[in-house]
Amino acid sequence: QQRAEADKQRFLQEMSNYVPSQGYDQNGNAIAQYPHVTTGSRKKQRDPMAPKRNLSAYLLYQNAMRDQFKSDNPGMTFGQLS
Repeated sequence: QQRAEADKQRFLQEMSNYVPSQGYDQNGNAIAQYPHVTTGSRKKQRDPMAPKRNLSAYLLYQNAMRDQFKSDNPGMTFGQLS
């Protein structure tokens, strides 16, 4: 316990004299050199005029049979029917 207290006092003494390197703040975190420049890539915008994907066989079947399923099961919700 006493060693921990002594070590904490030593740490606080060293940190009071600490001068960070260039490019770092007092806590040791890197300072952004160019904050307006983002890293990574941006998500590419989709072309609204691009063709849509084809429907799967299941969706074609589901669309064709939906009215029959609704009449056979009137109490089911849309999510339960799909």
